[in-house]
Parts: sequence; C-alpha cells; structure tokens
Amino acid sequence: MNDADAQLLMRFYDAECTPAEEDAAGELIRSNPTAADWLAELAAQQERWETLPPVLNEVAIEADWQALRLKLANEGAQFKGRAKRELAWSSYWTAGAAAVVFLLASITVLLPRHELPTTGVTPNIVESVETDIEGATPIIFVDQQSGWSVVWVDEPARS
Repeated sequence: MNDADAQLLMRFYDAECTPAEEDAAGELIRSNPTAADWLAELAAQQERWETLPPVLNEVAIEADWQALRLKLANEGAQFKGRAKRELAWSSYWTAGAAAVVFLLASITVLLPRHELPTTGVTPNIVESVETDIEGATPIIFVDQQSGWSVVWVDEPARS
C-alpha cells in the first residue's frame, strides 16, 4: 500500500472525504485486503487510545506532594548543622566564579567581532493554511534547528 492510499484511508476513517474519495476508498478496501487490515488496525489503535486512563490522578499527586514535603523536612533538619560550616567555604567559590565570569565577559566584549558569512538561503515562511474542516484551527510551527515548517489542523471536538 502506498502513501496516497494510506492518506485516503485516514481521510476516510476521519470522515473527511469527498463523495468521490469515499467511493475510491470503498473500492480500495474491497479490492485490497492489506488496505482493509490497515484500516482495521487504525480503528483498533484509536480504540486503545481512547481507553487509556487519564495521565494525572489527583489522589496520587496529593500523596506524592505529602511524601515529598516530609522527605524535605527530614533532610532539612540534617542539613542545618552542616550548612554553617560550608557557608564560609562556599562564599570563596562563589566570589571566584563571579570573577571568572566577569573576566570572560570582559574579554568577549573587548575582542573584535567577525560576522559569519550567510549562506543565502531564504527562510521558509508559511503565510496561510486552508482546510475544508469547518471550525478547525490551523497550527504552524517552525523548527529553529532544522528550519522545517510543521503545519497541522486541530479539529473541534465531536459531540
């Protein structure tokens, strides 16, 4: 099964097909057992997805917070005596680190700057997104690292 068939079957499953596409999808399902199996697996995956338990459980979250608070209170009591001894020593390290940061910042500002050559590549810009889904919200995301534009459509909840 090729990508075009898979896209057609996904639109068919989501009820986003035109009447001509619905006929083509029905013919594909009848004539191609692989396509019928693929569509059945898609439906099974959607069913499994809908039966997953919610990610957050308020009772478990409250119990976790109580356990964390108790653990922090116990560790805090043990730490207080040791903290006074280490405070004087850590202040020397803090002052030394601040001096190093100041020195590096000064060197960076004083050194001559060289501009990097540009590659001449124009940025990828998406100006509009059209969809036939009524009430849908198009979402556009540009990945800064790869420069790829990702476009998807969030449809309103079905009632």
